[in-house]
Amino acid sequence: MQAPCREAPRRAPVQRHNFQRAAIMSQGDVGSKLLNLPQNRVDSGNIDTNQLKWQVRTFANDKEVALMVGCDPGMSSTNWKVDAEVRLHVKNGDEILGTIEKRLLFTARDKPAKIVYSGTESNPFSICKKSKSVSTIFFHFSNDNSAQALVEIEVFSISVASTLDHMEPDNFEVLTRTNNLTITVESKRFYVNRELFRVFSSHFRVLIEKKEYEKENHDSDEDDEKGRIEIELENATADEILTLIRAIHPTKQQVDESNVETLLKLGKRFGVPSVLISCDRFLRSGEANKIDKFKLLNWSVQYNLPDLQDFVMNTLTHKSYFYPSPKKMPPEKISSVPLEMKIYQDGLDQRVIEMEKMKWNVKVRGHVGKVELEVVCDPGTTSTFWNIDAEIRLWIKKSDNLASAAVMERRVFSAKMKPLLLEYIGAEHEPFDCREYNDVIRKSPVDGSLSDWSHDNIAHINFTAPHNKSDLTIVVEGKHLHAHETILKVKKEREIQLETGTYEEIEFLLRAIYPSMQRVNLTNVEQLLKVGHQYGVSSILIDCERFLNSEEAKKIDKFLLLHWSFLYKFPDIQHKIFSSFDKMESFCAVQDSPAWDLMEDEEKVIILEKMLEISKKKPVFNFQFNSPPTIKKTI
Repeated sequence: MQAPCREAPRRAPVQRHNFQRAAIMSQGDVGSKLLNLPQNRVDSGNIDTNQLKWQVRTFANDKEVALMVGCDPGMSSTNWKVDAEVRLHVKNGDEILGTIEKRLLFTARDKPAKIVYSGTESNPFSICKKSKSVSTIFFHFSNDNSAQALVEIEVFSISVASTLDHMEPDNFEVLTRTNNLTITVESKRFYVNRELFRVFSSHFRVLIEKKEYEKENHDSDEDDEKGRIEIELENATADEILTLIRAIHPTKQQVDESNVETLLKLGKRFGVPSVLISCDRFLRSGEANKIDKFKLLNWSVQYNLPDLQDFVMNTLTHKSYFYPSPKKMPPEKISSVPLEMKIYQDGLDQRVIEMEKMKWNVKVRGHVGKVELEVVCDPGTTSTFWNIDAEIRLWIKKSDNLASAAVMERRVFSAKMKPLLLEYIGAEHEPFDCREYNDVIRKSPVDGSLSDWSHDNIAHINFTAPHNKSDLTIVVEGKHLHAHETILKVKKEREIQLETGTYEEIEFLLRAIYPSMQRVNLTNVEQLLKVGHQYGVSSILIDCERFLNSEEAKKIDKFLLLHWSFLYKFPDIQHKIFSSFDKMESFCAVQDSPAWDLMEDEEKVIILEKMLEISKKKPVFNFQFNSPPTIKKTI
């Protein structure tokens, strides 16, 4: 009777194969299968480990157990390698008689692996160590098929080899038989293939042909080293040229974030379109997500990459990509931020107002008879496509509780604008007496809107009659309207003659400009858009756009909103409406809207193009117009 065998302790797996591999699976993915061991017969089964399938077969007799293992990685490529350990546990009932394990490397070219567990085999887990004869029967097969084999497979790594993995390491500083072009830069020589550079680079093609022409037309007794030519480059570094060589030659160098900008510059300078194409593909892949969108947009224009430009523009579908939206900031951060500064004669006081992520650099300088205020906005964004709408106000305090007239200006700050310069001249007529407008005075020089003005003090103003605060007369249709030059940003004018517009329109415009007098609502938004656009009052258009994006404006016909978005250049509203049209019927319904007749030909063309785009994405059924759209121009 054989001595019982104890289960062997698990040994740490030893790495026995050295090959390059890209690890797809982490160590420790184990699959197992329990097979019966009928004498002189085969039992088979499958083991699944993650994405791999293993076919296992066992055959047993009274002397040994044989295990056959084949791997199916489920890949179309045949250049795969799987590093795994196969373990075979021989059981008789619940008792494990012995274990054998082997670390194997599976490939598509290898036959299934065979593992034999034999009573005559010398292995650390053999149950025959205590037996008197190695020819003793290995174990007993009972009639109830209690003899079983437990097969375990532990996967350590999966790799898929590429053509580059079989190539020799590239060294362009060593002269070889195929490299018949020498490029010298910074006293360093690189040996490359002439025909490759002739085909791939228009710049090198010209230089190579020039050198070949010189060799043919100048007799020389010197050995030309089997037709090799040499080109010297200036205004380039050795590292740059080596990067370009590796991009042209079939090497292991890949385009990544660290070299893409260099490759773009070199590809354009030396006329290598294949390098630009490789960079373009990389920049449109998911690996380039960390690169700033506007940097990509700049590269698309600079290096003439239209596919990249379309890719970037399709991602910039919202106005918030171009400049920070005030809607995302807490209301208290948009409101007043107090700042008091001292005025030094011919001296400078400089402070910073911090508002959320924005910073305002404010400078005040005093002169005899006037005070200068300079304001610069820093939005704290890397993009240059930002706009910030703000009003700058300057109050000159003559004492602790008394201030002079306010100088103010509403302005849209952008990266391309120069700093705002305000001047307070003491000799100027002051339209606002601080004693009567004490509650209008604010301590903040920066505010996000005009609505902070006191409504009670100016709501009673009647533009048709002069009053002690008005200093500007607007004449339209022979009638007079009285306003303030400071609010209308008119300098040194006491009377303005208007030949266009009606009296009612101009009065309506004044009430829209003056703070807290004219609120945007459903009844006046169309007229406000018209006068704001006609007279170039951006603050009115901004207020109207905010209203049209509100819940209250949902009652307005979508196609009328679409028309206004074209007419008054509201890209945010336009994108919002187009995004809501997820079906072809939504676009087709535009012809039934009164807004269709108001639209220009260009607007209709854009809508038709959008219809074609959505029709390509999904099949369209029963697509027809009740009546053909009227388009004046030939499209």
